[in-house]
Order: sequence, then C-alpha cells, then structure tokens
Amino acid sequence: MAHEPEDDSTPDAPGGAAGRVLIVDDELSIRRHLVRGLVRRGYVCRAAESAAAARDQLAEEPFDILLTDVRMPGESGSELMRHVLQHHPEMAIVLMTGHDDNEVAREAIEAGAHGYLLKPFEVRQAAVTIEAAVERRRVLSALLAERGSLAAEVERSERSLAVLSEQQRAVLALIEDTFLLLDPRGLVLDANAAAARLVVPPRDTLVGGILGDLVCPGSREALLRHLATVANGEPGRCEVCFPRPDGEAIHELSSTRLPEGRLLAIGRNITERKRLEESLAVAKSAAEAADRAKSEFLANMSHEIRTPLNGVIGMTSLLLASELTPAQRKQAEVVQRSGKSLLALINDILDFSKIEAHKLELESIDFDPRATLAEVTELLALDAREKGLELSCAIAPTVPARLRGDPGRLRQVLLNLGKNAVKFTAAGHVELEATLVSERDGRCEVRFEVRDEGIGIPAAKLASLFSPFTQLDGSFTRRFGGSGLGLAISRQLVELMGGRIELTSTEGEGSRFWFTVSLERGREELEGRASAGHARSLRLLDWPRAPHVLVVEDDETSRLVAVELLKMLGCTTAAAADGPAAIEALAAARYDLVLMDCQLPGLDGFEVTRRIRAGSAGALDPQVPIVAMTARAMRGDRAEGLAAGMNDYLTKPVESEALAEVLAQLLGASASGAPRGARAGQESVLAWDDLLARVMGNRALAQRLVDTFLADMPGQLEALRCAIAAGALREAGERAHRIRGAAANVGGNAMLELARRIELASTAADRGRLDELLPELETELERLREAAASQGGPT
Repeated sequence: MAHEPEDDSTPDAPGGAAGRVLIVDDELSIRRHLVRGLVRRGYVCRAAESAAAARDQLAEEPFDILLTDVRMPGESGSELMRHVLQHHPEMAIVLMTGHDDNEVAREAIEAGAHGYLLKPFEVRQAAVTIEAAVERRRVLSALLAERGSLAAEVERSERSLAVLSEQQRAVLALIEDTFLLLDPRGLVLDANAAAARLVVPPRDTLVGGILGDLVCPGSREALLRHLATVANGEPGRCEVCFPRPDGEAIHELSSTRLPEGRLLAIGRNITERKRLEESLAVAKSAAEAADRAKSEFLANMSHEIRTPLNGVIGMTSLLLASELTPAQRKQAEVVQRSGKSLLALINDILDFSKIEAHKLELESIDFDPRATLAEVTELLALDAREKGLELSCAIAPTVPARLRGDPGRLRQVLLNLGKNAVKFTAAGHVELEATLVSERDGRCEVRFEVRDEGIGIPAAKLASLFSPFTQLDGSFTRRFGGSGLGLAISRQLVELMGGRIELTSTEGEGSRFWFTVSLERGREELEGRASAGHARSLRLLDWPRAPHVLVVEDDETSRLVAVELLKMLGCTTAAAADGPAAIEALAAARYDLVLMDCQLPGLDGFEVTRRIRAGSAGALDPQVPIVAMTARAMRGDRAEGLAAGMNDYLTKPVESEALAEVLAQLLGASASGAPRGARAGQESVLAWDDLLARVMGNRALAQRLVDTFLADMPGQLEALRCAIAAGALREAGERAHRIRGAAANVGGNAMLELARRIELASTAADRGRLDELLPELETELERLREAAASQGGPT
C-alpha cells in the first residue's frame, strides 16, 4: 500500500464526529491543505495520491465521504467514483477539478456525485460542499429506502392477492361498486375493473397510483382526513368527487382497516342520488314557501271576510237591541243568522287548514262535561223544535263531574254531529249520550254518541264520509247545504284528542255516530259552572266610573260596531282610524283601555303597540291596557300581539260577551244585573233577569219586548182557539209553536211549557187534552201581565 507521510493523515480523535473523509489528489499541497482545514472542523481525514492508493485505503477502513480529483495519472477520479458507488454506496462523493466547465459538472452529478468543487477553493468552501453532499446522500438514501419499501409492499400485496381465485376476481370485475386496496397513505395496491373507470381516460389498472391525485382538488383534503381516521382503526365514510368529461362523479367511500394494516375502501356512485337530493331540497323549499304563502293567504282572506262580517253581525246585534216591528225583527234575525252561518263556514275552512298544516293546538283546562253536553243540546234545541223533533241528552253517572281537556273543540265535534243529525232528520228523535268507557292512571276514556232517526247514509258512502269536501251527493248539498268539511274536521279533532270516531247507518232508518276521547280528571274545582248546562248570560258591568276606551280601527263599520258595543257596556269612547291618529290621541289624553285593530294601513297595530310600550310614541300612559281586535284567525297572531306588548286578543266578529269578559278582566269590573223586582216564585212566569241578560241589561228594551208580547198575545190566543174549535189541529200546532217561541223570547217559561204541551196534543189529535190546556194558557198570560206590571211596565 502507498500511504502518504504521517502529516497527511490524522489519527482518530473525539473531534472526528463530523465524519471520516478520504482525500484523493495527485498534488501533495492540496492534500495537506485539505487535511489541516477539515481536521480543524471536526473531520477524521486520510489521504491518497492516486485512485489505486484510495482503493487500498477503502479496503482497510470505512469512510463516510470521498473527496477526489477528477484528473489524475492512471485511473481517473470519475472511474474511482464509479467503483465507490458500486462497492460503497453509503458514501457521499465530492469531485474536484481545475476545469471551469459546467458540462463536466453536470455529467459528474448525473454520474452519481453528490457535490462538485472548482479549483482553487478555500477549505471553508470545501467544508460547505461536503456537508451539502452528505445531506444529499442522506436524502437520496432515504428515497431509495422508501422506494424499496414501496416495491416490497407492492410485491407483498401481489403475493397476497394472488391467492384469490379466478372466480373471486371475476365476481369483483362484475360488481359496479369500486373495490380499492390501499396503504395508509392512499397508495393503490389493488383495484377492481369498476375502480379503473373512476379516472379519465379509464386505465387498465390503478395499482401504484396515489388515490389523492385522482380525485377533484376540492375532495383531496377530506379524503386524506378520512384515510388517516381509518388508518387509526376507526371505520368511516367519505364523499369524494372524481373528474369526468361531463362534470363530476360523486362516490361514497366506505373504508375499514384490515388486520395487516392496509385499508379496504368500497365506493358507490351516488351522483344521481345527490342530484335527486338537491332536487328534493329545492322542491321542499318551494313547498314550504307555498305553505307559507297559503297560510298568509288564509290569514288575509280571513281578515278580508271577517271585517265586513263583523259589521253585518255586530250591526244586526245592535239593531235587534233596538225597538223594531215584528217584521223588522224577523228580517234582522235572518240577516244575523245568515252572517253567523257564513262565519261558521269560514271557521270550518280555517280549522281544516290549520289541522292540515299541523298548526292547531288544543287547550288543556278543567271543565264540566255535563254542562258542555247540556249547552250543546240547548244550542240544537231551537232547530229541533222548529222541525218538531224530540231532542234529548243523557250522561252516565260514572262520567266524572270534572275533566281536563279542550271543551271548545269537544263542543265543536258534538255540535257538528248534532247539527247533522237534526238537519237530516225529518221526524222522530235525536239523542246525545255520554258514557265512561274506562279510567286508568288518572285518564278517562269517555264515549260520546249521537243517534238520529233520519234519512240514513248509503253503504257505498260510509267509507268516504270522513274525507274532506265529501257530501252524500249534489242533491243533498242543494237541499241541506254545508261545506263538506265538518266530519273531516271532527275526525281530525277527535284524533288530536287521543280518540277515534265511528258510525253505523241504515239508509231510510237513521244513523249512529260515536267517538271516544282521552281526558284527564279535572285538577281544580270549577266554580260558577251550572251542571244543568244553561248558557252563560251576559250582565251589565258595574264600573266605579265609566271607563274611557280608545277604538283604533280603519274600517268604518267595524269601528261603529265596537263603539256601540262599548257604549252598551257602560264605556265612553273615542276613535282613531289609523296608527298615527292613535298615537296622537294617546299623547293628548289618558285612556283606560285601547281596542287596537292589528291590520291598520301603513303603521300596523303591532308596531303602534311596540312604540307605545317603548315610550317613543309620547303616550301619557305607556302601560295602558291594549287589546288586539283583528279579523285574522291564524296561529301565531295572538303570540305576535302579546310579544308586541298587547294584553289580550279578540277575533272579529267581536261578540259582546267576549268583549265584556276582557273589559272585566283588565279593568276590574264586576258583573251585575238589574235588581230583581219579581218574587222568586214569579221566575217561572217571567224570568226578568234572564231577559235583561239577553238584552245586556237594557231595561227599556226589555220592557218594550214584554209590552209587544202582551199586546200581540191576545190575537195569537184567539187564533189558536178558533183553530181548535174548527178541528184544524195542524194549524193549532203551528199556532202553539209560535206562542212557544214568543214566550221564550221574553222569559215566559210557564207559557212556553203550556204551549209545548198544546203543540204535542195537536200532533196527537188529543181534543180533550187541548180543551183542558187552552184555559190554562189564557190564565198564564194574565199572570205574566201581572208579573210585568210588578217590574214597572204597563198592564
């Protein structure tokens, strides 16, 4: 071996941690210069004057770095480099040359050198180049190791998948879903034919590709997160997009980690499903918008229809409270009944719309079922009496005296079934009945039944009878009227109350409707409820002083109705036609209460109320009670009013009783009637208090009604006497029926009962009974005249 002199080399020392360098150059000065400079920088150096000497050194001991001249006698530095790359691939190689030739440098790097030095150079420059070459070598070694690892992984996967039978591969090839075998970084190790079609143009195989490079840029990050999650042992799903000529294909990948650490991803093309979902979302949004538009339309139509109805019903109520001739009274009553019929039809349509949209909410309050049933019976009695029907109601003693639920909706169902029974029955009986089916854990299942002896229902119509807008046929519609919504609403209300409704019917013999509802036992005593079920009567309100009420209403008719009703209830009034006028009035004077229409032109009632409550309107009393008065009858209107600061809510047409209740509640009035002038025993002759209640305490009007009755009745009795004497019993029954109605209007209960008996006797052709009852009726008229005189009227 040809070694350099001792000073050309350095012994191993702790300072050689930077690495071991073999310096090869045919010039001694260069070798010594490099040795001294690199040793000072922590390297261990050996030197050789030729390639042959360098090979000997490499055979004796290991080196980290080869620093060699390119042009040397004998074997060149380039040849030495090739030897080192073949036998010592772990070494970093730096070439030195005196030729300033970029082409030479490029060829050296391409041949495998890790660095390049142009003579002459400083030791510092050499050290930097060596460090860079070492780092380059390290990176290349890592990449080579990675490549080897990937190649080994692919080879191992190929060996693993090779065990699959041809049958299994054929099945995978036929499946439309994609099957991908991946490593945790997304390298595709295997794929079926469907997976190869994910990319454009389709490939025979995706093996060796990176899945993240194949998806749309917007999906790459989500895919990498998904693979990382699955690689940690948590199966999952991910939606990714693949580019296609006609857009993007959306695939849902369901992935899991296999025992050996690889990932199995199964994908399904969900592009059409996503498009359908988008279409459905658009359709849903359109449907919701249509539903909102429908609700708003119903609310607006309710307002537009109820506003004139408020005028019709309210003004006829005021008209009927005035002095009228019998013909005028009859005409006014027809107008009022027609208005209320139209209002009932509107309520049916609104109820059906609310139920259909799941916007109807039930109350939960204590009530007396006997009073409810008796009230329904009383409301049906007039129509039944006019048709000569026998009407009865019965409630089993086992039914609790107090229940908790929605008595208004229960009454609505019973009234609908009862009105149908009366409507479709020409002669015979109509019966209402309530029984207790069961009771458990404080809940009672109560059965209500309505039976009639009417025309019955054809068997073919029974199945569809509870469907909306269903009537038996056109002829019945023309003969009997109706919207065809009543039974559909009844069924839905019963179901909302936790029950069901059924019927049986025989054409020509009658029908039997029954339904059950689930109700709680009542939680509190119901005070002031009469179990006999008499309708509540309205009394005049006793005020310490007359309340001053501001009526804010843009519709002239509705404004007049409200003002007149308030006057009859003992209030003084002022009126405003719009929001600014209301604000001006409240800033100029104090009021005890404001009756506020919600839909005012421009500044609506809600906004006026908000400004009053906020103090920005300049009202003298920002906390004045405000009651909404609106023709809108939609869910949410009441909540909106209360949120704006209103105290209560009245729906048009405004009923006098409802208005009186609100006034009493907010202003603290007490209900009272006119003093009783008649003895208690006289109430059966002339129920003066009940008559006063019906005319809202107007004594003058009550007296006029009694005077008119007393003046008209002698002629009525004479006509009845003549009909009986002539044997015209049908006419006699009709005369008795008229007397019954007139007596009922003035509270002549005893005369009413005698007239009823005469009517029945006429129907039964019982002449003897008629001869007995007629004198009693004449006597009772004189008793009524005396009772009226005791109230201060004429005799």
